[in-house]
Amino acid sequence: MAEPEDLLSDAARHATIYTRKMWRRYRPLPVGPPTALLADAAPRLDLLIKAVTGQSFTLRTAQHPAHPTFLSRLFGRVQFPWLQQALPATNGRYIWLPSDSKLTDITLGNELYRVMALQQALRASRGSAAETPLDSALQQDVYLLLEAWACDAELVRQLPGMADAVLRARAHALQLRPPLQRFSKARRPLELWLRQLLESPISASHMPLSKHPAQSRWLAEELIHSQALLKNTQKNQQAKDQEYELGNAPLRK
Repeated sequence: MAEPEDLLSDAARHATIYTRKMWRRYRPLPVGPPTALLADAAPRLDLLIKAVTGQSFTLRTAQHPAHPTFLSRLFGRVQFPWLQQALPATNGRYIWLPSDSKLTDITLGNELYRVMALQQALRASRGSAAETPLDSALQQDVYLLLEAWACDAELVRQLPGMADAVLRARAHALQLRPPLQRFSKARRPLELWLRQLLESPISASHMPLSKHPAQSRWLAEELIHSQALLKNTQKNQQAKDQEYELGNAPLRK
């Protein structure tokens, strides 16, 4: 016989599903062409995450970043350009995804949601978000990039058929990056390395691949202390004849 708590939970779940279906049926029509939305993809994403990782994570809508204040713009010019869109993220228990993919190709939009959801689910499963924060924003961002690179490799290892989808998601992310000239000099070395990661094949052997978050933490410190990011900047054609200093400004996610 079912417990009262189970009956209440089941009733609340069915009520939520019914309410969501009613809202989707009678919601206002979009002003422009329809795009792939998280509300439409969420039920399938939940099943996909459970099938791949064996765990369930609550999906939530990622919020748009707050507009920078006048003082932030005045005294934080090293932070240019400012973040303007919602980002996927996880804290190990929940997964946040943008509410709108902004892609009118529904097939590609749903594919992007699958990639983002699995990337964050793998990060949560391997404990990326649980790792103790590093000493500086720069170290934290290098660590995040190393973890993202490792999770992409793990995703393709588990699901080889997702390789093309991951590459398309990377190309989409690269297309959304602002022009390099808009970045302050303190942020360009890390930005250039990020673009190199996005443009590299998943199986690239010249990129560091960590087996666990603690190794990513160690690699992040090594990459910064060895000045490897500055060396990468000096080799880049766009950075020719310019001098850069690796600053502590956080990455534009």
